Amino acid sequence: MAIDPRVHLGPVCLKVKDFGVSIPFYEKIIGLRTIRREGNTAVLSADGKDPLLYLEELKNGEKKPPRTTGLYHFALLLPGRNHLGAALAHLLAAGYPLTGASDHLFSEAIYLSDPDGNGIEIYADRPRDTWQRDEEGYILSATLPLDVKSVLSEGKGTPWTGMPEGTKMGHIHLHVADLEAAEHFYAGILGFEIQFSPQMKAMFQGQFVSAGGYHHHIGFNLWMGKGAKQPPENSFGLKHYTIRYPDADSCHHALRALAGEGIEAEPVPGGHLVRDPSGIPILLTHA
Repeated sequence: MAIDPRVHLGPVCLKVKDFGVSIPFYEKIIGLRTIRREGNTAVLSADGKDPLLYLEELKNGEKKPPRTTGLYHFALLLPGRNHLGAALAHLLAAGYPLTGASDHLFSEAIYLSDPDGNGIEIYADRPRDTWQRDEEGYILSATLPLDVKSVLSEGKGTPWTGMPEGTKMGHIHLHVADLEAAEHFYAGILGFEIQFSPQMKAMFQGQFVSAGGYHHHIGFNLWMGKGAKQPPENSFGLKHYTIRYPDADSCHHALRALAGEGIEAEPVPGGHLVRDPSGIPILLTHA
């Protein structure tokens, strides 16, 4: 099936150990705002209205075992490079350790992890007309050092007051157990467009897929090893992420495609929950 070009990601839901640690991190370090908190669930937003992140507190949870499937990182897309500069200056001033800072050709990004080890990317896209593609239309990607001086300079006129309005869930990157099965699920069934050439896929041991010609909405890799196990349900990490369709028809089209492959979708509040071939939960919803 062809995917509607307006499909994008919605909120990510994480399982965390302690709200007393996680909420201050996401508010003070990441710059999100808590807009609702009930029991063991908290909802965070950039603009004070639209949820970007759900946190579920697992007091008796356990650390995610190594070499298991699940989240590599979720990625917050900022409205502009100046906002990336302001965010980087804030993180450096806060003294919070970064795990990376990269130029990917189509975007510039900084990386860090939350107190439970969940990976986070904060990034800004370069203008779409500067993205490089090969003669077959596949995206060209690299991991080059970020020009930190230039990014900080760009942000000098932008005061940091938290994540800016217009921040979106830009993409998610997953550890999967089987690359071909994941590609069939996301591209073959759901219809996401493949963005990596076969050569890049083999070199990267992963794939990027997207809707509407974006560089990637979903990345997945084999870096935890082929056949990697699923983590226990009570381990900290990804509870689910959200694929948001523009209308009911396009969402139902996806559900029919899944049903045609024998993949069950469980009706839940807000949409339908499915699992990819690695057992990673996805909430399918629509506007």
